[in-house]
Amino acid sequence: EWHFIGRIQSNKARRVASAFAVIHSVDSIQLLRRIGEMAAENGQSPRILLQVNVSGEKAKAGLSPDELLGLPQPAEGLVGLMTIAPMGASVEEARNIFAGLRDLRDRLEQAAGIGLPELSMGMSADAEAAAAEGATLIRIGTALFGPRG
Repeated sequence: EWHFIGRIQSNKARRVASAFAVIHSVDSIQLLRRIGEMAAENGQSPRILLQVNVSGEKAKAGLSPDELLGLPQPAEGLVGLMTIAPMGASVEEARNIFAGLRDLRDRLEQAAGIGLPELSMGMSADAEAAAAEGATLIRIGTALFGPRG
C-alpha cells in the first residue's frame, strides 16, 4: 500500500486523496476537511494522520497542540498523528517531542472518545527514541538508501 509523506498543496488534495492508502502529513483542519470531501467524492477512504508541530518551530508545518485538542469533532478516516523532531535535535530532545505527541494522542483519544492507533514519528537518526515512545510508523529512508545528495 502507498503512503504519502510531504507537504500537500490544496490544489493537489484530490490526487493525494485518491492515490494513497495512508496520508501522513495533513497539516491543517482545512486540508483535513478538503481531503475528506475529495475522498468521499471518489469513493476512497484513505487513512489520515494529522501533522502536529509539537516543538513549536516556526519553520515546521502542522497543527499546534492547542489546535489539535480543540478539534470540533474527529474526521472520518483519522487514524493517528504525525510529528517531525527539529533538525539537529539530540536523541533526548527528539524523545521528549515524541513523548509529547504520544501524550497529545492519549488526551485526544480520551476527550473525543475515539481510537487513534497510529503514531508516525522518528527518522533514521532517532528511530530508536521514536520506537521507545510508541511510534507505529517510522521514516527510515536514510538508513535504507543513504544520505540525500
